[in-house]
Amino acid sequence: MNSKKIIGGILVSAIALGTTLSGCSLTSTNSESNLKQVVASVNVTKAEDFATNAGDYSAYSKAITTEKVLKRDLIAYFLNSGSSLIQNGYTYSAVFNMLIKNLTQTELLAQYATLYLLKEIDDNDGGKNAQQIVDEYTAKSTM
Repeated sequence: MNSKKIIGGILVSAIALGTTLSGCSLTSTNSESNLKQVVASVNVTKAEDFATNAGDYSAYSKAITTEKVLKRDLIAYFLNSGSSLIQNGYTYSAVFNMLIKNLTQTELLAQYATLYLLKEIDDNDGGKNAQQIVDEYTAKSTM
């Protein structure tokens, strides 16, 4: 009976030491894929009222693609300016909501600016139609 207890104790100790000394090798994380998670997707042309409210800009909607706000961008923005908001008394939840809102508004502004500039090109260059301008823009943006 004593030998069974000794062998059992040694076996339990070996298992405990093996799991303790193995440390972090039992679990792993993929930081790169974690930072590539999408926090928000922005596409102004997918709005319900875009076709009715966009007017002349809807002819250039094919130039707009869905832009993604990545977790990496959010973390970088937080480290850049969000941490000072925490020190000024804001909660983490409020700060992250503000930062996500700012990042999505920046993407929206860029998409509206693209539509505006494409329309201006069309207005100033009478020989091309909207599809030709969009094709030229997409060819340049993929280079």
